[in-house]
Amino acid sequence: SLKNTKVIFICGTDTNVGKTIVTGALVAGLKEKGIQVGVYKPFESGCVLSGKSKSKKWIRPDSEYLAACAGIEDIDEVNTYCFTQALAPGIAAQKSKVKISFEKIKSHLSFLKKKYEIIFIEGAGGLLVPVNGLKTNLDLIKYLNAEVILVGRLGLGTLNHTLLTHQILKASKIRIKGVILNQTTKVKDESCVLNPKILKAYGLKILGLMPFQTKNKAKAIYTSHFRVKGLL
Repeated sequence: SLKNTKVIFICGTDTNVGKTIVTGALVAGLKEKGIQVGVYKPFESGCVLSGKSKSKKWIRPDSEYLAACAGIEDIDEVNTYCFTQALAPGIAAQKSKVKISFEKIKSHLSFLKKKYEIIFIEGAGGLLVPVNGLKTNLDLIKYLNAEVILVGRLGLGTLNHTLLTHQILKASKIRIKGVILNQTTKVKDESCVLNPKILKAYGLKILGLMPFQTKNKAKAIYTSHFRVKGLL
């Protein structure tokens, strides 16, 4: 494998906090700097199986978006498990009678490590979401021995979620790179200005703030917004 490939797990404080948009921006930004960067979203829920019976094909919007940000053609390199129901992967898998294997995810990661200097893995939902039976993202992070970037909302309602998640990561001896706060609403309230300061006062490292984006714009907002130097 490439010497010391960095593996960074992008973990959310909740679902719909913008993990995919932030991951895409990190990937695109580092790629633009000439770094060999891979991206992996082991689980994607809410996918669509389309086409005629013989040539059915999964439509996996998030994985396709991440692949585009990384310049990767093969979506199967980016995603292993996809489910139609918008449920936590552990539950979606049980409902669709799919057996999830952490070993399979780890061996796919080993394959990616041969090609890239840095790999971002995007988790599913928040930290304690079941992804494999009752095993959560936290179990997967430990199993893959990954470092973590925590993505949270910038605005109102983020302090409790972010501090709780950060505290559990610390108690679990996970290496935390820092926090990226994503503006999930068009309108900024006062908490958007105060929250980063408050989280810093609690000792959290804020890597950057992501301005409000739709997906098609987010690729253009490269990592100038984040302190990327510390990522490698």
